[in-house]
Amino acid sequence: MISTLYITDDGRTMTSQEQLALLLDLGGLDSAAAAEIAGVAPSTIATYRKASKGRQVSPAILGRLEAHVLDRIGRFAQAAGYELKVLN
Repeated sequence: MISTLYITDDGRTMTSQEQLALLLDLGGLDSAAAAEIAGVAPSTIATYRKASKGRQVSPAILGRLEAHVLDRIGRFAQAAGYELKVLN
């Protein structure tokens, strides 16, 4: 099941390239920082940022970036005094 984080306002599921762009925006990450987190070369992230109908971002890259970004957002929320709970 895909996270609702990756559903557009019109109900469409984002492409993997759109997911990458969202994670970079939310995390305030440039290609170099994203590459370091994902364990890939900066050119890999830059390539995925280019428009392409057939290119798919590796789930491993997206997973590492998502974990980093959500952890960072969670730490911001906790520092602001919010209590976070996991919903099933």
